[in-house]
Amino acid sequence: MKDPDESVAQAGRALDAVRAHGRGSLAYSALQANMQFFFSDSGGCLAYRTWFGQRVVLGDPIAPPEEHEALLAAFLARGGAIFMQVHAATTALLRARGYRIAPVGTEGE
Repeated sequence: MKDPDESVAQAGRALDAVRAHGRGSLAYSALQANMQFFFSDSGGCLAYRTWFGQRVVLGDPIAPPEEHEALLAAFLARGGAIFMQVHAATTALLRARGYRIAPVGTEGE
């Protein structure tokens, strides 16, 4: 079971990242209950949940754009993941890592 104090601390760090680097309302969706976070050393993060043993990432990396590639690389070094609701810049980084992209609707940038 997760330590509640650690969960609160991680949610606070994630909120700081969203305030500093979030893109639109979807970034705030990362703060919903039961999300897990993977943080970079500089405080950027990816928000995800684990369903049926698979990590499912919600949205783009929440970090300065120049850190997205390194953040994704560090996260994916620990295993694969499914990415949902990401923008073109993130899909390009994932495609370069061998991910197949399956669009399910589009939204303006």
